[in-house]
Amino acid sequence: MFEARNLEFAFPATGEPLLVDVCLSVQEGELVVITGENGAGKTTLGQLCAGRLTPRRGSFSLQTAKSLLVSVPKIPAYLAAVAPQCLPRITEASLGDLLTMQSTRGDRHAQIRAMSRVRELWQGYDVDLTVSVDDRLADLPSDQLQLTIVGAALLKERKVLVFDEPTSFLDPIRAAKVWGALLNEVSRRGAYAVAIAHPQQSLPVCRTHSLAAGRLVPYVKPSPTPTAPSRGRAVTECSFHMLLATVTTNAEHVEYSVARSGEITWLHGPPTRPFRTFCEALLREETARARLRGNVRSFSICRIPADASEKSLAANLSVRDNAVINRWHHAARGPFGLLHHSDIDALAKRVTERAGVSGVKSLDELVDCLSGGNRQRLVISRESFDPHAVIVAEEPFRGLDDRGVETVAGLFCEAARAGSLVLILTASPPSFPWIQASIAFETIQDDPAWMTYLGI
Repeated sequence: MFEARNLEFAFPATGEPLLVDVCLSVQEGELVVITGENGAGKTTLGQLCAGRLTPRRGSFSLQTAKSLLVSVPKIPAYLAAVAPQCLPRITEASLGDLLTMQSTRGDRHAQIRAMSRVRELWQGYDVDLTVSVDDRLADLPSDQLQLTIVGAALLKERKVLVFDEPTSFLDPIRAAKVWGALLNEVSRRGAYAVAIAHPQQSLPVCRTHSLAAGRLVPYVKPSPTPTAPSRGRAVTECSFHMLLATVTTNAEHVEYSVARSGEITWLHGPPTRPFRTFCEALLREETARARLRGNVRSFSICRIPADASEKSLAANLSVRDNAVINRWHHAARGPFGLLHHSDIDALAKRVTERAGVSGVKSLDELVDCLSGGNRQRLVISRESFDPHAVIVAEEPFRGLDDRGVETVAGLFCEAARAGSLVLILTASPPSFPWIQASIAFETIQDDPAWMTYLGI
């Protein structure tokens, strides 16, 4: 059995306990799921269980075939493996480097063997992995990178496994297959596994706890009908436009259906290269139309990547700096060209408040002190703060709790009412009742008029 007893943890920057008297037990071959709101401490608890962090108080016990650990302050790192929430995007590194943890001069044969093992693992569960060891991490689709990381963690043969949101970039069908693979592999290997997930995601049938107010409490299944956004930003006030609703072979109708300012378009499909190619072509077409209208200067595209918290934030900077990092040219300056710190503070405060970012005691805190969901909100609030002709958001609701989904949807509606075209790209269709309509990518692929119109 794996046990964590009376864990207490606080980050040095805040000093306030994030986890208080947390007790968790996992049987051999069992997968336990931890849910909770953004900032509740789910990732921190997972890092503690994997020996990546040391608790301020509490102990661990672990029984394996070769050893018995009783009341130790920290799990040895060599006994645990982690599939992290934030995907590594090292610019010059390849997928083979990540799998073997070596430099670009590493053993290529070892990289190929590791990639083959991961691919064979997922093939056994009917999950396609289309990447190679030479693909750069910065260019990989998020779903393929996530599958590789989760598969590599499973194959490390460690006794303690921690999966932080292992299906956040996957469509519902593949997510169900991955959960089934985790349950089966953990049971077969006799490992102790902890998975972190959100209630909005499809959860596996296993023991589940919720983390609230620093403590583990019984999990209560959320209501199947989420409420619409409040605070005067109801999504129903916005015109949700069903993409391709009037598609014909007539180019004029196609152009009319692509997008219109002041609307939100939801396009869902597997995050594969054909899907990304279509989205890129759609943006190129919008840019060309703007040039024909002669308003190139006012035509700006804001892009929010799928793993925004990893790609769009500087880990070594404060919350304040990250909140205004894209707005230095707007900040007021004194007679000597120096920035007015009071104006910067005001801007950062507005960005964090409109995003509903929780857990910020001071704007001087490092952004790494924020949870993954709060970092996601911060990026979306920052990028949608200024007016843009087009806002493209990939998986904007990934890793968010119900309140976070409501807040981000409200931000997109504000942008649409201000005249922006908001294009939301997700792997799965919207599960919110206040979404009026959406369209699947498979429908686009079956229509040759679209492929011809966009030059694909």
